[in-house]
Amino acid sequence: DAFRAPDAVSAPDACSAPDARSVAYATDVRPFMMTRCGGCHNAGFSSGGLDFGSYASTQAASTRCAGVTRGACALVRFRNRSMPPGSTCGVSPTGAGCLTAAEEAMLQSWIDGGQLP
Repeated sequence: DAFRAPDAVSAPDACSAPDARSVAYATDVRPFMMTRCGGCHNAGFSSGGLDFGSYASTQAASTRCAGVTRGACALVRFRNRSMPPGSTCGVSPTGAGCLTAAEEAMLQSWIDGGQLP
């Protein structure tokens, strides 16, 4: 996939997307983000300043994606394959740090729904 600017993050297919108005960080997004990314993005070692264990951390302005939060930038970086480092997610979607299609859709819905806590 080609790089897409943060404002070009698009909505997933409406048939498979969760209802964005009901997606919350604590219950819907944090669990899989900590599983997939928490090894490097946690309270003890917040690579890039991002701690997926902390909702507040996801809401800070991103230093890598202009005009969006760190949480929204995470999706951009997954899609452009700059995260996880050395990503093989396009080739081997079961690799460490790779999101499933359902997790990616959930993250997009959380962003579209206003990044609820």
